[in-house]
Amino acid sequence: MRIEGTGRELLAEDRAGTLVVTVPLSSVTTGMSLRDTHMHEKYLESGKYPNAELSVPREGLRFPADGLSVEATAAGTMSIHGTSRPVSFHYKAQRSGAAYDVQGDVQVNMNDYGIATPSYLGISVKPPVDVAVSFRLLDG
Repeated sequence: MRIEGTGRELLAEDRAGTLVVTVPLSSVTTGMSLRDTHMHEKYLESGKYPNAELSVPREGLRFPADGLSVEATAAGTMSIHGTSRPVSFHYKAQRSGAAYDVQGDVQVNMNDYGIATPSYLGISVKPPVDVAVSFRLLDG
């Protein structure tokens, strides 16, 4: 069984040479309200830990020239549930004028961030979770 959580809120900002991508966890939904309630209250504790953040030094990223794209792997720091861990993630970026269309993915183990393995009626979620994002980043 596959459970997919989606959200439409994301903030990307430059903080002193580090690109920080922030996702408000309360905006992530799975399509089932009871599961969302359990996810936010019991596991993510999104009231106490409202955001997930990926921080990446800008010098660790490749930015394509206008009309071109790049695909690469980079290192950063993922912060979830009050815990920060180094991560390696894959991304694709295409530049069009002053905008970059970005797609990225990373696998995180919930247990590494102090999040209990979700389980309901004898069905458990595997702790490694695939995270994928897609967004447009404006330069300047």
